[in-house]
Amino acid sequence: FENDDCMSSGGLDISEISKSINKALEEGGEIGDYISMNNEIEVTTPGISDLLHDGIINSYKGFEVIVETIDKKTGNKQIVQGTFMEKNDVSTTLSVKGRVRKLKNGDVLCIKLPKPRK
Repeated sequence: FENDDCMSSGGLDISEISKSINKALEEGGEIGDYISMNNEIEVTTPGISDLLHDGIINSYKGFEVIVETIDKKTGNKQIVQGTFMEKNDVSTTLSVKGRVRKLKNGDVLCIKLPKPRK
């Protein structure tokens, strides 16, 4: 999933995938035992996601972020880049070129860090 699109970049919880595989092997009887004893299964990711979720987002105050929003009436997506200020139950607030911009959380598809500059 090396796509920059918010919808395809997130949503995978690698620990849940690993737990599901282990559970299937445990419930697989003799076949599950055979696979477990004769193979090593590794579940990995290509790296840490740039997507910021609610549990950590407010620790990124003052950082540059990219917010992808959608207009629910037209379906048009918009990218907003700015300095993250705050996220509460109602809105996400950025400073964009020195101006405060509040985005309705219902319109926000994702918030992510920009790619590092080379």
